[in-house]
Amino acid sequence: GDASPAAATIIKSCSLNLAICYLKTGNNKEVLQHASSVLETDPSNLKALYRRGLAYKALGRYKKALVDLRKAMEQYPADEHVKTAVKEAEEGAEE
Repeated sequence: GDASPAAATIIKSCSLNLAICYLKTGNNKEVLQHASSVLETDPSNLKALYRRGLAYKALGRYKKALVDLRKAMEQYPADEHVKTAVKEAEEGAEE
């Protein structure tokens, strides 16, 4: 069956932590897997959107990166890290 709300929260936290670890080590396909699992149940999760967007960008999948990063920017328009990532993905998409 489905996990209890407390278990679901712990699973989400673990998935987000795994995503950032994999992002820092360049395992971008793992980032996609763990961030996507969070987004299945929490589609507007800022950390998952940002981390998956960065992974897509690192893999050269700029259009997918922009979808996630722009959703993240809608939530936090003043976040400099998100703004920079959007700009870099836009530049990559133009090449």
